Amino acid sequence: MCEKSQVVTASSNGLVASINSGGLQGNIEFLDDPKGTSIRVFLRGGTYGEKFRWKIHEFPPVPGTANPCSAEKIGRMYVDFTEPHGPIIVGQDMVLLSNLKLIGNASILGRTLVLRSPETGRVSCAVIQPTSRIRTYQAKVSTPLGGTVVIRQSAFGTGILSQLWYVNGTRRDSIHRYAIMQTLTGPTEPPTAVFQNEITRCVNLQATPFFHISETVGYAAVGREPNAITGRTYHTVASAPVLDKVQNALYIVIYSDIDPSEPLACAKLNLIEPKQAMVKFDSEIGGDISFRQESPYDPTLVTINLSGLNNKAYSYGIDELPLIFRGDKTEVCPNVKTVIYNPLKKSPDAVPEPNKGSSDQYAIGDLSGKYGPLENREKHFQQVYDPQLSLFGVNSVVGRAIIIYYPDGRPLACANIELSGRRVVTAFATFDFPLQGQLILRQDRDDPAADTSVYLELSYPSGASNTKTYHHPWHVNDRAIPTGQRFSLSGIDCLQAGSVFNPYNVSVDGFYYSHCSGLASQRCQIGDFSGKLRYLDIPPFGVQGNKQQIARYYFTDPSLPLAGPTSVIGRSVVINEPDFGEGRLACANIFEHYSDYGK
Repeated sequence: MCEKSQVVTASSNGLVASINSGGLQGNIEFLDDPKGTSIRVFLRGGTYGEKFRWKIHEFPPVPGTANPCSAEKIGRMYVDFTEPHGPIIVGQDMVLLSNLKLIGNASILGRTLVLRSPETGRVSCAVIQPTSRIRTYQAKVSTPLGGTVVIRQSAFGTGILSQLWYVNGTRRDSIHRYAIMQTLTGPTEPPTAVFQNEITRCVNLQATPFFHISETVGYAAVGREPNAITGRTYHTVASAPVLDKVQNALYIVIYSDIDPSEPLACAKLNLIEPKQAMVKFDSEIGGDISFRQESPYDPTLVTINLSGLNNKAYSYGIDELPLIFRGDKTEVCPNVKTVIYNPLKKSPDAVPEPNKGSSDQYAIGDLSGKYGPLENREKHFQQVYDPQLSLFGVNSVVGRAIIIYYPDGRPLACANIELSGRRVVTAFATFDFPLQGQLILRQDRDDPAADTSVYLELSYPSGASNTKTYHHPWHVNDRAIPTGQRFSLSGIDCLQAGSVFNPYNVSVDGFYYSHCSGLASQRCQIGDFSGKLRYLDIPPFGVQGNKQQIARYYFTDPSLPLAGPTSVIGRSVVINEPDFGEGRLACANIFEHYSDYGK
């Protein structure tokens, strides 16, 4: 540990588990008390008088997943409150005293509180964290291990969470020494230097030890497959160096389990900046809806401020697609699906009445379900913390449209959710034969590790096919294809595109196709859209009414850089034959879009 570093020490403030799942809502607070730890319970929802066993489990919940309370995500029981204190009963507030540790290496900070009813089977869970500001740092590990190491610092101490797996074909579980290293070269490093350090495992990194995590609290586990409980580790540290006081760049270095002095993998440790996004309405309906999320591990603050509703609006929600205007702007909400964004596949038959359930019981995009409808209102102001809605990761809502509906289901107004305060780089690829359409990619210009939005329109040209085809693999490949034009219309000699873009040499043998996913994007080749996002279904072009019949897709890719040595700009997109085919059907080059083109 660096002796001159400032240290994060414990505060007298309390911790809280904010319950908003399983049909329950409330707070369970853990507060410092001269006689120990005071626990205050306030719980509503479910059935009045319903009893719950309550326990703390060792790991934080996994953001953006279904069934976050399952044992394979949150690990073993850490503390059981039921035996010494009795069950929690809905509608009956409690205040009790415990000898629970709020600080130190055995703290409950960052762990998961689980409520489980033996009578009804109802389960709810929430992470235990301070109400004060938490600074979150993340290292994305890419080779020969994949995954993340996350460090969260607050006035209550430090939590260190790692989820790691092998990406080089190794199939075993292992335990590793790991540490934070501080470079000697300044606070920033160019993306090329970061990439070189990653692929050389930091063996030539000019750095000094900053914090020996293993010697302080324990080792990091690496699993044989992504997101396995055997590759998940969580430690709390009462006194750790304050990361935001460091002047130079920091790296997480993970050492070999065979030779603990030999680096096995490394990744740069970056501060996660809070994300803000906003929807602005400027037609008959005015106002905005804003979103702020401190990190992927925090709930999103949603602020709704609408005017001009004039008793016309009923429901509102986030659509699967963005709003796109082309020429004629008379249509209220062109391009949208008018389908609520529902990546976790919540069944419509199981959804509670509006504003009667917890956040997880509704589709992520069902805003009027979660927060209540807009009926009989002239204007509406509301603030709510939503633990299910995220601005980060594969299930991000950024870029999608919010639609306000009439009572009969027709769109009344809509606008897109746009990032605030970020410069954006845009890239595109255009297909004209034997498929037609366009791919549009957008990313924070200043952060190649940020999420990238992926919008795709695609069809067979009119008259070329009468049949919709299914399950097309698609990828970014190593090289651009020859087209004879600077801005590709697409080419047909797709073999010249080379292999799928894979700068971290991720193994594609064995279990690759079952392990690669959007929730484990470092287990995927960077260019593997099919594995990270989904396979494509492509229809023949047609017109029904005044609407084009084409395939429209919108995704968020957590690992698709548009800058730096692993950028996909200047490479090509290849779409394969249907039914998971290996033959190449169409390809197009990826260009950066500059706003002064055509001037």
